Amino acid sequence: MTERRHTHGTTRPRSQGEQLTHMIDALRDELTARGFTVNQRRTRTYVLLEVRQSLVPTAADYQHDLDGFANFAGLTQDVVFSTDPERPGSYAWHLLWGEGLRGEGEPSLQRICPAEDTGHAVRVLEQMLRLLPEQAPASTS
Repeated sequence: MTERRHTHGTTRPRSQGEQLTHMIDALRDELTARGFTVNQRRTRTYVLLEVRQSLVPTAADYQHDLDGFANFAGLTQDVVFSTDPERPGSYAWHLLWGEGLRGEGEPSLQRICPAEDTGHAVRVLEQMLRLLPEQAPASTS
């Protein structure tokens, strides 16, 4: 268990809640440091981070969107901090997907990595949100 130093020089173990908050803060802070905007929402069972990469739309973008990108705010991906199905009693980072066009339909989670591995989660999100469509990796399914 991770320890935390008190002002009197003594240490005490961090509570589970403090450890979980630390992991969430670490991912949010690392993404923010890399230029992403992160909005956080909490529920009783999970924490949702909306990760946004701001982009400047091009003339081609305006031609392909019926709304004309009037409120274009960049690419986004929702990330969920929740229980880890591969490690009971532990937590993991998950991508939140919606079935169908523009996220309509039932949501599903895709596990990225254990919650402690914020570096890997950052690399996955950075790769996803900075890719141009022609650079996207081929689907493995």
